[in-house]
Amino acid sequence: EILERYFNNSLNTDKEFLNLFKPYGVKGFEKLRVGAKGDSGYVMFDSYKLNQNKKKIAYSFGISDDVSWDEGMVKKGYDIFMYDHTINSLPHGKENNNKFHFFKEGISSENHPEDSCRPLKEFMEINNHINNEDLELVLKIDVEGAEWNFLQDIDTSILNKFSQILIELHFERNKDLDYYSYCVKKLTENHFIFHVHNNNYTLTPYWRGFPIPIVFELSLANKNLFEKEKNTTLFPDHKLDIIHKKNVPDFALHFPPFLPEK
Repeated sequence: EILERYFNNSLNTDKEFLNLFKPYGVKGFEKLRVGAKGDSGYVMFDSYKLNQNKKKIAYSFGISDDVSWDEGMVKKGYDIFMYDHTINSLPHGKENNNKFHFFKEGISSENHPEDSCRPLKEFMEINNHINNEDLELVLKIDVEGAEWNFLQDIDTSILNKFSQILIELHFERNKDLDYYSYCVKKLTENHFIFHVHNNNYTLTPYWRGFPIPIVFELSLANKNLFEKEKNTTLFPDHKLDIIHKKNVPDFALHFPPFLPEK
C-alpha cells in the first residue's frame, strides 16, 4: 500500500532522491560476504586482484562487541584501523591480534567536531595514509546515525582514496530530503552503489512513508577502479544477505530503482 501510494502520487523530486540509491553490477568481480551472519557482516568485493602490490588497509568505524568483519579482512591481508569512542577496548581475547590497531575515538565532521572524535582526514594524516599511493584502502562505517554529521562536511577527495565503502545509513525523522540528498551525493560522487540491503532491525520498514529503509546498508565501489554494468540482482540477495532479526521478515526491495535490469 505504501509503495502503490508512493509511485502513483510522489513528486519527481522524491523519485530523484530514490534514484540516488540505484545499484549497479561490477564487471569482473564477484561479491562475497565478510563477517558475521548478521548485523556485523558486509557485502563487498574480494579486491585481492586489485592492486596486488599495494599494502592493504581497512578503516573500521563502529566496533561495539563484534570484530568478525575485521577478522575476515585480516585473513584477506588487511591491517585494520579500528575506531569506537563508546568502548574502552576490543572484545576480550581479540586485543592481541597484531593486525588490529584500536583507538578509543570516533568519527566526526570536519566542521562540527565532537568529544573523543576526529574527522577522517585527521585520522589518515596521523596514520600517514592521506597521500600514500602505495596503499589500497577500504572504509567501513556503522556508527548509529553519526554518519550524517561525517558526510555533510566530508571533502569528497578523501572518500575517493578508498576502493570500497561499506556504510549503514540510519534515517531520522528530524532531517529532510534535501539534507539526505546532499549527503548521499557526496557518497556517490566518486563511487557507485553495487549492493543494497534493508536492515530489518526496525519493525517499520520505510522512512516517513517514503520507500527508503530506516536502516539501509550500502556497498559502494570506486568509479576509477571498478567498471560498472547493469544490475542483475534482486534484493535482498539470499545468497549474501542475512536477516538480522529472525522473527522479523526481510524487507524486499522489489521496486525501482532496485530491480534487476534486462
